[in-house]
Amino acid sequence: MSKNNFIIYTFIYLALSSFFLLKVGPNMLKSGKAMVIKSEDAGNIKSINFSFHIASKQYLNVQFKTTKRDIKFQYYLPDNDQKKMIDILLDNNLIKGEQELLNQVPVVFDNNNLESLENIEVIYKKDELTFLSINGKTVLGSKNVLGRIIVIVLSYFIMVLGGLGLLIFPLNLFLQIRDNENSGKPIYVPNRLDGLKYILRFFRK
Repeated sequence: MSKNNFIIYTFIYLALSSFFLLKVGPNMLKSGKAMVIKSEDAGNIKSINFSFHIASKQYLNVQFKTTKRDIKFQYYLPDNDQKKMIDILLDNNLIKGEQELLNQVPVVFDNNNLESLENIEVIYKKDELTFLSINGKTVLGSKNVLGRIIVIVLSYFIMVLGGLGLLIFPLNLFLQIRDNENSGKPIYVPNRLDGLKYILRFFRK
C-alpha cells in the first residue's frame, strides 16, 4: 500500500474511533442510565377492581384506586402474568385461588380488605405504566436492572476501544512509515490483532 493511501486509511480509522469515543459511547451511557426511572410511591390502595375486556375474557382489566392516583393495567390471561397479582391476593387471604377470582369477575375489593397491601410503587414512562410492585413484590413489568447494567458496561467498553484507537492508530502510522523509510518494509493496514502485536513489539524494544 502506498504511503498516501495508508495515511488516508489511518485518518478514517481515527475519525471512527473519535465517533465511538465521543458520540456512540456517551449516547449509550445516557440511554442506559435512563432505562431505570426511580419508582414513586402511589399511596395507599382504596379499592381494586377486576373486570374482563368487553371484547374478550382472555384480557383481565385491573384498576387500583389509591390515595394519589388511579392505576390501570391489563393482563393477557394465556401469558399467566396475572399469577403475580394472584399470589399477592393469596398471600393476604383475599382469595382462595385464581379460578375463584375469575369466576367472580367483575369484582371489587374495597378498603376494608386491603389494609395489608402497602408500599405501592409505580414507574411511568411517558404516562405509560411500566412497573408496579406491592409490598416489594413485582406485579407488573420490571425495573430492568440487568439490561441497564449491560448497556452501561457496553458503553464504557466502546469508549475504551475508541480511546485505544486514538492512541494506537497514530502510533502505528508513525512506526510503519519509519520502518518503510529505514528498511523498505512494506506498509499495510493491519487487522486489530496484528496492529496490537506490532505496537507491543515496539514497547518491548
